[in-house]
Amino acid sequence: MRFHKTFGLALLATAAVITPTLAQEDFPSGDVTVIVPFAPGGAVDTTNRIIVEHANRLGLLGDYQFEVENIANSIVGQATPARAEPDGHTILAMTSSVVTNPKLRDTPYELSDYTPVALYGLDPEVIAVPADSDIETVEDFIAAATDGTVSVVTSGVGTSHHMSAIALQNRADLDLNVINVDAFGEQVQQVAGGHVQAALWPWGEASQQVEAGTVRLLAVASRERLDEFPDIPTWEEAGLNVEEFATFRGWGVAAATPEDVVADLAGVLETLSEDEDFVSAMNDAGYVVDFAGSEQFMQTIENYDELTTEIIDTAGLRQE
Repeated sequence: MRFHKTFGLALLATAAVITPTLAQEDFPSGDVTVIVPFAPGGAVDTTNRIIVEHANRLGLLGDYQFEVENIANSIVGQATPARAEPDGHTILAMTSSVVTNPKLRDTPYELSDYTPVALYGLDPEVIAVPADSDIETVEDFIAAATDGTVSVVTSGVGTSHHMSAIALQNRADLDLNVINVDAFGEQVQQVAGGHVQAALWPWGEASQQVEAGTVRLLAVASRERLDEFPDIPTWEEAGLNVEEFATFRGWGVAAATPEDVVADLAGVLETLSEDEDFVSAMNDAGYVVDFAGSEQFMQTIENYDELTTEIIDTAGLRQE
């Protein structure tokens, strides 16, 4: 794949030109901003606010603090850290759309503009319906989307949730009317108000709505069933021909950021992943902590690239 070569080579080239002008002991030299390229309230925003709260509680930046900045336009937000000084003081809250946006349209950044720092979570996609829906099971959902059209709300164009809808259209031959709404609160309103028949959400966000009694789950796109809902089948078990579809969440920094600074930031996420209070806070919000370092995170990104390249090319989604 072209991505595999360019991304990997870019990281090697970056390592070759790093100079010792920013040594590890010089980081941090000020507060660190985590850019969340979405409006407040969604999973990326929520998880990073929990990260920042607990990193600051533990004093993981010494005399300095982490802070979150929201940029509601995902492409603008994803491009911003790439243009920042490559010194580790501006972090991208990196999620799946950072891979797909450049595939769908011209963007002011390439994936190779970033070095993955670390992964902190994988969140499987779920099919959810309003609590009072006539669609009782995933078999009902499949039948409705085979005999007619089912309206489904997802987050914005190019996100992993949008991609999951296209995967269902391509691999399960379902007829879905996909409605992309950026803000999660508006997605909830679409479902709770009965304006759409279903939603495609990550489990972390859906779990909050399940607990509130707003929605019911029909199926989960993980390799195994959820411990919390052992009666809910996986997408593969339901015959949707998708073995796994999960949103990744982690941190990235500008590609020229020194390796020791990348390691320092990865250490923040690793330390948090071993902190009981942090893990408990994430779990209470519906998120499982799943830490992986820079190299493993890169592999996750490459795997997602391969899957979404197939989806985008098959569906002809590239906007020229």
